[in-house]
Amino acid sequence: MSIFLLGATQTTPTWGYVETAGAVLSLENISDEGMYVGGWFNLPYNKFLIANQGDVSESSGSFPGSASNPIYDFQKCGDFVYAGSEEPGYYFTVRNSQNKTWDPLENFTVNGPVYGMMILPNGNMLVLGSFTEPFDKAFEFNVNTQTASEVEGIEFPWTTDGGLKSVNFKEKIYMIYFSDFTEAHIARWNPVTESMDTIEPSVPDNWGAVGIYTDGDYLYTGLYVDGDWQLWRFSGTEWEFLYSFGWNFIAGISPSPYGIYVFGEFGVFEFNTSTNNISEMDKPETGIVYDVAIGDDGTLYLGTYGLYYYGIIEADTTTSIWSENISSVNVYPNPATNIVTIEIENTNYENILIHNSVGQRIEPNIVSKLNNSIVLNIKSLPPGMYSILIENADGNLLARFVK
Repeated sequence: MSIFLLGATQTTPTWGYVETAGAVLSLENISDEGMYVGGWFNLPYNKFLIANQGDVSESSGSFPGSASNPIYDFQKCGDFVYAGSEEPGYYFTVRNSQNKTWDPLENFTVNGPVYGMMILPNGNMLVLGSFTEPFDKAFEFNVNTQTASEVEGIEFPWTTDGGLKSVNFKEKIYMIYFSDFTEAHIARWNPVTESMDTIEPSVPDNWGAVGIYTDGDYLYTGLYVDGDWQLWRFSGTEWEFLYSFGWNFIAGISPSPYGIYVFGEFGVFEFNTSTNNISEMDKPETGIVYDVAIGDDGTLYLGTYGLYYYGIIEADTTTSIWSENISSVNVYPNPATNIVTIEIENTNYENILIHNSVGQRIEPNIVSKLNNSIVLNIKSLPPGMYSILIENADGNLLARFVK
């Protein structure tokens, strides 16, 4: 069971809502100001606002241009906050903290949308997007000199319409990029050799990749494999399938108190990276969730068609925004040869899904089943690692066995 326990001010937390008349696509916690909120919307401000415990700041100011040209990303670098957007003339901008305006950079021009930004190991910023100036699709921004330079060696494969998001994982930069605006893929750049290198072992065969995050130990991403949107992780030496969301697409991945949030068309799940437990968020009916973030004050924000936020929970309460999860599952024998038994404590399961190590769904051969136990015949399965997803009305649990 996942419990969301943070600071204390409020004994009866509730969901709040800010009407935006459009989609919230980007959330970024800026410690000394609040939660930066961007997207394509025009209420209460144009494309940009700052929220603190759900309260929208009247001094947020707006972002220039049309609400239909969204803000995609925010990044704090040094003492400044930058935004990447699709607004002509304001593709890459810096926020003026004194007069609350967004100003274009004076030393160079960016001639196309900026989709993603990240801090490089040298303290500069990697900027990705669909532009040809000041450099093609990527540049390095020096916050001290306010100048752009070419990033040596970044060359996206195939026909590329722009880089999306990037993370620094084990001293290499992993990037998700668009190909013809119909597919997204993962590429890797080595800042030491200043060249693209091959990801080994290769990314599992997929028709699309979306969402990328690292906790330092693993790289997490969403892949469209074999007709399913799936959560995978990469250790640097091995790819591991974790969970399938079926045909409901993944919009992104962000850090959570217990691991990672995975969100999209299906809502929000938290994957506990210590226990491999997965919990579904009990939230209002929001539609697609585009981003999830937690403020310094402990307020949880959901970016969807509007801005949802959840009040702070007292540290000694058991109140949870998570559906009650299966408390325990036992799989034996493990490893198994012919028969494997799955015992589920304190619940009646509704469905069981099995996937192999490359994310392909396997039809379970059920020999017998009771309210809280299932016996499977696995004699015909090839040797390997298998994931078991047990579903019930209160939540889901992930387990594994080896054949």
